[in-house]
Amino acid sequence: MVQTTEALNQQVSSQRTLGAALERKAKPVAGFWTSAWRRFRRDRLAMVALALSVAIVLFAVFAPLVSLLTGFTYQENHLAQKLTPVNTDGYVLGADGNGRDVLTRLAYGGRISLLFATLGAVSTLILGAILGAISGYFGRWIDTVIMRTVDVILSLPTLVVLILIGSFYDTTVWTLAIFVALVSWTGVARLVRGQVLTLRSRDFVEAARVIGANDRQIIGRHILPNVVPIVVVWLSLSVPGLILLETSLSYLGVGIRVPTPSWGNMLQEAQATFRQSWTLVFIPGFMVFLTALCLSLVGNGVRDAVDPRLTNE
Repeated sequence: MVQTTEALNQQVSSQRTLGAALERKAKPVAGFWTSAWRRFRRDRLAMVALALSVAIVLFAVFAPLVSLLTGFTYQENHLAQKLTPVNTDGYVLGADGNGRDVLTRLAYGGRISLLFATLGAVSTLILGAILGAISGYFGRWIDTVIMRTVDVILSLPTLVVLILIGSFYDTTVWTLAIFVALVSWTGVARLVRGQVLTLRSRDFVEAARVIGANDRQIIGRHILPNVVPIVVVWLSLSVPGLILLETSLSYLGVGIRVPTPSWGNMLQEAQATFRQSWTLVFIPGFMVFLTALCLSLVGNGVRDAVDPRLTNE
């Protein structure tokens, strides 16, 4: 009887152990992006920067609401109110040298600057990723032609080329983003090419080729998805630089043209009245600084979350 009881207890204990093991095994394993998001959330500085970045984007997206609240449009000017100080006569951030409300123009200017940075980054990414994938996958003369083209473009002074283009063409935010993509795709192309060179000889690619997948299917279904993490890091780190690029070009008068406001041409117009109202330079300049800083911190957080090995280096 004692032996029967002991055997029964052992059987119950074994079933409990097996049940616990099966329960642990049944728990879903966190995916790559879920794990990356968890690591990103642990980076407090990156989370604060992300919150500020979202606030800046919302401020720009809801520029029409800002205009409704201030009672001014971004083109509306009252020469009698020019250079009105901050928080005077209904001008929350003052009026510029043409009597236009600075807060309203700041919101609409943010729209243009952020739109340009987004369009420029995405178009550069698409062009560079496609050419880099083709170069790395097919190799031979295709790789030679694309890489020699990369060498030629890298030898050009990008800023000077964009200044020359802006001098001959009346650039809009769309055309300027396209021109930037045409002279800036080389970096992401080399990055993607390097990844593709290591991926094309992997077992899962060979298996796809054996079962009859063509080159387009292999690149689209098996190679490019594995390049996405490093491309996301590049994208998050490139946007701040493009905001600074737009500011530089517009400040020089070859970027976004007046009367369409951008943070860059707001700085350009403010230099004429800097001695009378220093806030006209400080306000858009601070927005450029804050936005670029926050997006850079977010980019660093994304980089560390996607590849945690970099955190220890």
